[in-house]
Amino acid sequence: MNYTVGQILFVVLRKEARVYPMQVAKRLTEETLEGEVVTYMARAGSTPDKLIPLTQIDGEIFDSAEKAKRILIDRVTTSISTMVDNAIAKAHEWYPTGKELVNDDPMALLTKPVSVTEQLMQTRQQASRPKATNPALAEFQAEMRAEARGDIIELPDGTKARIRNVNLPPALQG
Repeated sequence: MNYTVGQILFVVLRKEARVYPMQVAKRLTEETLEGEVVTYMARAGSTPDKLIPLTQIDGEIFDSAEKAKRILIDRVTTSISTMVDNAIAKAHEWYPTGKELVNDDPMALLTKPVSVTEQLMQTRQQASRPKATNPALAEFQAEMRAEARGDIIELPDGTKARIRNVNLPPALQG
């Protein structure tokens, strides 16, 4: 590739996850029996006297930051897609009767999911404060306490069920 003296290059280093800017400082032309050979020397860093031949750089050289960015984004996107596709394939293999629940609510992406333990702690903190009694709140608090104790289970279709007085056969008791 042809470069001009003063041109900024962007190098995607192979040994580090890094993009390094360099500047073409010299263009050397040699005439040999085989023909004309052009060598470019680049400044690495802010030291003007430290020059490196482009042929010795261990990385991919791009003539614009945008091209380097586009290539890196494409590679990462491909890598992530491959990881997710592999996980989907394994899910179908390992759990053939399972189903994926998709939440199409864009607001759900903005809120942090709260674990059952966090919900129970919040409920306990709220219960310790004096408030007017609210039947819906009392029912919710009772449900959170039951879920924390393991009295509520989630069925395969996503339905939650409360378990009361389970009598297991003697063979299953342990």
